[in-house]
Amino acid sequence: MDDGLAGIGFGIVIVPVNASALSSLPPARSGMASSAVNTSRELGAVAGVAILGSIVNGQLTVNLTARLVQLGIPASFRQLVITAVTTARPKPKRRDSVRRLKSSSRQRSTRS
Repeated sequence: MDDGLAGIGFGIVIVPVNASALSSLPPARSGMASSAVNTSRELGAVAGVAILGSIVNGQLTVNLTARLVQLGIPASFRQLVITAVTTARPKPKRRDSVRRLKSSSRQRSTRS
């Protein structure tokens, strides 16, 4: 609810602020000023997402590690879980993935 309200507020406020800033300039400079405003806004959004994303990722890793230690999960499995959560996929060893591939192809060939 709060994010939606903030989004509506930003949407209502940003357009008039940009319009008032650009209307105070001579028309010959309005294109350059508009591009400067848009570029600044885009760079701020990119930097904000990157900074907040790294903070969230760092907190996720620290808190997840602490919780896995509390649960008594062995260190080797903790790293697998953290890798799977932070990258959205587990990182299997090459031999394991080759072994699984051979196993699945054998099963398919015996079914045929």
